[in-house]
Amino acid sequence: MRIFRGLMAVSAAGAVGSALLLTGTAAAAADASGAISGQIWLDRDGNGVFDGGERPYGVVRPVPITKLDGTWSGSATLGLDGRFTAEGLRPGRYLVNGGIDGYASTTSRVALARVTAGGTAEVEFGIRGGSISGVAWLDENEDGIRQDAEPPLPQQIHVFAYRANPPYYDGAQIDPQGHYRIEDLPAGEYRMSTSVLSGFGPTRPFVGSADRDSDVGWDAATTRTVTVEVADNGTVTSPTHIDAGFVRGRGDRVAEELTASPAGGVQVGQTVSFHAVVANRGNTVDTYQGKLTLPAGLEFVDATSVVEHSVSGQVITVGKWGHDYAPGVLELWVTALVTAVPTEPVRLEAVPAGTVPGLPETNVDNNVRTLTL
Repeated sequence: MRIFRGLMAVSAAGAVGSALLLTGTAAAAADASGAISGQIWLDRDGNGVFDGGERPYGVVRPVPITKLDGTWSGSATLGLDGRFTAEGLRPGRYLVNGGIDGYASTTSRVALARVTAGGTAEVEFGIRGGSISGVAWLDENEDGIRQDAEPPLPQQIHVFAYRANPPYYDGAQIDPQGHYRIEDLPAGEYRMSTSVLSGFGPTRPFVGSADRDSDVGWDAATTRTVTVEVADNGTVTSPTHIDAGFVRGRGDRVAEELTASPAGGVQVGQTVSFHAVVANRGNTVDTYQGKLTLPAGLEFVDATSVVEHSVSGQVITVGKWGHDYAPGVLELWVTALVTAVPTEPVRLEAVPAGTVPGLPETNVDNNVRTLTL
């Protein structure tokens, strides 16, 4: 089932229908005039005929029209139904450009329209894009490789393709067998993503052969780039086996390491450096943070980390609220000044951090670590 498609930004003009905006370098006479009407459709089989199951190209945009003798040029607005009409045209021969960048033309890209007084010349254009297809499956043994016996996901999700330049997106829903196909894509490089499925998360990506691995990364930045190519002769490159593996989420948020330099026997006026490490040791992405709490007697001086961190009083937090982190570590380096010898330990916690509950925690005993100076 198709979800949505189109350019990321379109003008509101003409968005309510197929009709008709006409502009030009010279005004066409209203008397003894004719019109040009036409359609642009997505020719999936590339045969140049608008067949059953094919659909209009419904993106609002101008269709350039030029009088062959060079005395007039303008455009008609393509509507959401894939149709356009230019009215008030003087009789004569006109060139209509129905080509769409990023798509192969399966008919002539430019059509010759003969306009007669009181008549309407009909033109039509077939265009063809590429597709991306694959399967979403449950990785029961969590190895990142799809085995024949492993089932499709128990619930239907959506798979999305996003092109950054120029912006374009589209998506499709998996069928009961886990298969999906995103069709009518213009040429470009796409990153893949999926909708969220409660209790599940992406498996390890890019393990094994291209037809057996999962191509959806831990996050958008690591997802494999998929290229759709469209040639002028109507041929398209449509990547297959762009698969998405999932596991039943198992959380393990760990306060993994907490060290200090000097390690003990601190005195007033000294500076102490801390190295704190929290980790996601679960089997998929998790929304979590690390919190380092300085006891009374230690005054915060500075903090550094590779990912985002923040400071609130005696608490230094590493990790972005609401962000999914892949299995791995978040590190934090903190400097503090000793203003009084601490009587309480420094405390490091690995905690869930999102509006949606994190993965079920499998080992609460390793969520906290303390250090006495």
